[in-house]
Amino acid sequence: MNKNTHLIVMLVIGMGLNSAPTFAKLMQASGHSENISAPARTPAEHQAVADLHKKQAAHHRAMAVHHQSEAAEYKNAGHQNLHKYHESLAKQHEVLAKDHEKLAITHEKMAK
Repeated sequence: MNKNTHLIVMLVIGMGLNSAPTFAKLMQASGHSENISAPARTPAEHQAVADLHKKQAAHHRAMAVHHQSEAAEYKNAGHQNLHKYHESLAKQHEVLAKDHEKLAITHEKMAK
């Protein structure tokens, strides 16, 4: 192995050791004013998590509507690629909304 290969190996090992504690923590989602900071344990914590999932579901539903309207505009303008792109984003947001709704129901049950 040459000198550069040794340097790269040492950097990779160093980065792995340095980042291991970071990945052991719960990663926060950027762009959200509220995040789940730890697994819920008490009924009140489960209800708070359920409420957060309801907010996130509403956000994704609104994004789906937004992308559906953009898809329609691009379709009317004859931009097939952009139409398909926004249709795809709308479907992805619908899936996320449904997932968050399911999680909200689960946490509401755990809160009782």
